[in-house]
Amino acid sequence: MNALDVTSLERIQAAFKLT
Repeated sequence: MNALDVTSLERIQAAFKLT
């Protein structure tokens, strides 16, 4: 996996936690 994918996943997870 690329670092970009990891950061993207973290961003998505963070967004879900915010919602």
